[in-house]
Amino acid sequence: MIGEWLLLPPANLEEAKTHFATALKGGKAKPFVRGCLLEGMIYNEEPGVRAELIRVANQMRKDNDPISDDDKGRIHSYFSTTVGTDAELREVVSAAPPDEVWATYEWVSPPASEASDLNKMEARFIQASIDEVSGKREDALQIYRSLDQELKQRKDSGPRISQRVRDAVQRLSH
Repeated sequence: MIGEWLLLPPANLEEAKTHFATALKGGKAKPFVRGCLLEGMIYNEEPGVRAELIRVANQMRKDNDPISDDDKGRIHSYFSTTVGTDAELREVVSAAPPDEVWATYEWVSPPASEASDLNKMEARFIQASIDEVSGKREDALQIYRSLDQELKQRKDSGPRISQRVRDAVQRLSH
């Protein structure tokens, strides 16, 4: 619980991580410790916490740790094209290796059967963002261009995703 307290603003992320790591080594109360960790990180806007939250979620996914649907939804919001800035999204998609970030994105996302067309487009935007930060600029540009064409044809697309896609196409076209 000291780790969670250390995440209160102004957060001492490194010291909090040390406390959580020590608590997790014991292995006795792992779900409780992970719960405190998520509680301290979700919606915490302190520098570095956003990326650390994605790394924690990634490790939880790899360890098959339990997580509530509410917490998955909250973590998923960090990938959203309607929340945050491009810099914040880059921090999220570069928090772990590209294949692991994608797997974690899928893990925290609602089931594909529940996804709307816009959710599916957003997933492609996330994949393109991961490709871009991992140096696969041509792959990213191809996805962004495809999304741009689809979004131009839709009347109900969100203006924010449309603008972010156009900005990405322009950024990578130069």
